[in-house]
Amino acid sequence: MPAGKATLIRANGEKQDFNRSLTMTEIRKLINAEVLDSVNLKEGHVLVIDDNGIQAGKPPNAGATFIYQRLKKSTNKIYGDVVIGDVVIVWDNDYA
Repeated sequence: MPAGKATLIRANGEKQDFNRSLTMTEIRKLINAEVLDSVNLKEGHVLVIDDNGIQAGKPPNAGATFIYQRLKKSTNKIYGDVVIGDVVIVWDNDYA
């Protein structure tokens, strides 16, 4: 995904691509999160997640978990390597 684009991946499997950068406010609204956290993936991509997803009882996100496990080859873990709730993948340079 090149700079200036974002992809929303919902826990129910729905995906939506954006042909522009999203503001943090837009991302919070899209994934229904008060507090955001980010996980560096690979080659400049960042997974933006709801930091309170587990506490809020959000469901696992199989699509985002697959991407995370495929791209992130490290000992870092997101809630036991399972991504929770809706997420947005963005290009890090759009926010640096």
